[in-house]
Amino acid sequence: MHISKHEDYLEALLTHNISSLDEKSIGILAETLERSEEQVVSDLRHMEEEGELVIEDNTTIRLTDEGRRRGECVQRKHRVLESFLTEMLGIDPEKASREACALEHNASNETIRRLQHHLKRHTMPPSHGHFMHRRGGCRFDIDLPTLKEFHEGDHLRVLMVGGPKRASRLNDIGIIPGEEIIIRRRLSNGALVVEIKDSDIAISPEIASTVFVEKLS
Repeated sequence: MHISKHEDYLEALLTHNISSLDEKSIGILAETLERSEEQVVSDLRHMEEEGELVIEDNTTIRLTDEGRRRGECVQRKHRVLESFLTEMLGIDPEKASREACALEHNASNETIRRLQHHLKRHTMPPSHGHFMHRRGGCRFDIDLPTLKEFHEGDHLRVLMVGGPKRASRLNDIGIIPGEEIIIRRRLSNGALVVEIKDSDIAISPEIASTVFVEKLS
């Protein structure tokens, strides 16, 4: 079995908190890893021979220290890659998760460390709030001010954009982390006209409420 498949198993065992060799657990692994149930049992036995897990009394699965270390490393890579693909590139969460699965096996620890640092700089300002990640998508738990809270003439910098679907649209018009914005007009319906890169763009109040910013002096 290829090393990437080993890592997929370790990640799945941790993600789904699987600790028994029962029918339900085997079914979850078979669906997640696109293997038959017979192949799953055979693969797990092979991983036991490799010292990555222990099957006790043919019913209980326990990861060895090495197996857990490798599994947690893959989990971390997946989270960082998925966050980068959704929050920085605006890719749909489901597709981002699949892409992260493909990339995680070849990404070096140094690459992941640098991506994580980049995400922290652009999406998690320590003095303003914090970012929480969930597999299969992202949610935010933050107290940053949004674009809709500021006034005409305010000069702002984009810190982060909430929601990958809107991130894709906002990326297209230049509203990305680090970009500077000037509010030119506030309209009666709550919409804003903002200047970005010497162009005036109208933004609905719903969109403005998902753009987190800081005021520049």
